[in-house]
Formats: sequence, C-alpha cells, structure tokens
Amino acid sequence: MGTFAGFVPQDSDERKIIEKITSFKDKDKYSHDLIHFYNLLFDPVRIDGVEQYEGFYLATNVLRKEVGLTREGRPGDYDIMFIPYSGDHLFYDRTAVYEVKIVRPNFKHPNKSLNSLGETQVYGLLKDGFPLVGLLHIVIADPLLPGQMSTIRVSKVPAGDGLKPNDPPLPPLEELFEEEPLDWLPWYSVDKQMARLISAGFPKYVGLDAFSISKNSDGTHSVMTSQEWRGYRSGYFNPNKSKELIECLKKHFKQYGESRYPGSFERRVEEKL
Repeated sequence: MGTFAGFVPQDSDERKIIEKITSFKDKDKYSHDLIHFYNLLFDPVRIDGVEQYEGFYLATNVLRKEVGLTREGRPGDYDIMFIPYSGDHLFYDRTAVYEVKIVRPNFKHPNKSLNSLGETQVYGLLKDGFPLVGLLHIVIADPLLPGQMSTIRVSKVPAGDGLKPNDPPLPPLEELFEEEPLDWLPWYSVDKQMARLISAGFPKYVGLDAFSISKNSDGTHSVMTSQEWRGYRSGYFNPNKSKELIECLKKHFKQYGESRYPGSFERRVEEKL
C-alpha cells in the first residue's frame, strides 16, 4: 500500500488520473514513485539490464500518428509510455506501454466492471510490436457510508521490546483490541478486477495489474493492490516485437522528444533491488 496526496477527485476522468499517477517529478504533492510500474519495467530485463538504466523518459496519451503508425489502428493513442535510457542512449527495444482503464464500483454495484477490459487495445499494442505491454485497471470506488462498512479488530498493544520490570501490567485481553470501521469495497473490487483480467485469456507476456485509489479522512489517498495476484504484473517481452516499430519510436522521439517528454526521472532501482 502507498499514499497519494489529496488530489484525485472521485469524478476525475481517465486522462486526469493517468496524469496524476505518472507525476513523478512533483515530489511535494506526490509521494509515490515507480512502484506500480516496477514489474513490467524491470523484471523482463533482469538485474543486469536494470543496472544499465539511468532513468526513463515518460509520455502519456501519445497519438498513433505521433509514432508514425497508421491512424486506422487500435488503440488510437498510448496511455502511458516508458523509454529507458542511459546517458544519451535510449533503449527503444525495451519500451513499455500501458493501456489504462478506470472502474468505479459502489455499494449497490460492488461487482461493477467494464464492458471492455481493454482486450482490443492490448492486442493492438501487441500487433503494433511494442516490446513490453501492460494493462492496468484503476479502481475509484465510491466511499462507503458508516453503516455499509465492515469492522476489524485493531490491537492497542504498544510497539517495542516488550514489558520491562517496572512497567505497569497490561490490561485484560478484551481491552487490548478495539473495533474500527473498514471500507472493504476498494480491495474487494481490486481482487475482482484481477480475477477478470486473469481469466480473460491474455497472453502470459502481458503484464496485468489493478490497484485502487481511496480517499482517507485526512485528505490523502491510499493505494491498494492485490497481493494474491501480484505474480501477474511482470509479463515479459512481446514475441512479436517489431523492428519497424523500434525505428518508428526513434523517429518519434527525435521529433517529439522535447515537447512530449519534457523531463525524465531517475529509475529508483535501489528500491526494487
């Protein structure tokens, strides 16, 4: 679990949410980094490949025509694109691209999902020949009312090295726990999304992930992922990786690098290792 600053309204559209989850440069307002993209970016290239990286160039909502591909293809744009680099060298053959979908469940419809999981877009990315392809479902659930929440028992035992000789005795066992409300909908929906993605039959080399963004009482936002299905995040290289696509990416970056990739960010690879 991670924490976003309090800036993701429930009615944010897909583009706004994509913008926020990739705002790595704004450390004062955004305390997360690459954690939700680690697996697809790092696992396929292994440790030796990761150690070559100095950072990543990032662009969002890149049009097909900007990459030099036919306008008629699907998807029409690329939601998130990462190009790793080291100095002046860009690893175009390790470019990772994500399709992003937003799902908005509520108490009346906790199993709500999308009519389209993103199949058309993902298979289009694979056909285009992108080296690494990921599909990300983001859950923005309506907050539950107090009467709709579950309760959990939370321990009140203080952290430390245990009781010391002069410490007062602990209270009775029943007083060491208290009940707190739990908004169960975000994690419930995340697991549902992951189950649907896994059962949809995507190729194993597609990285599949889902996480929720939930507002906390202090105005921040918590991020929750599925631990049970975390092994599906990594994916590996597209066996139909295209040399023609790589050449298109080189021309694309030469033409749009300054405008579409205004800055880069460090890989933060030490946190992965």
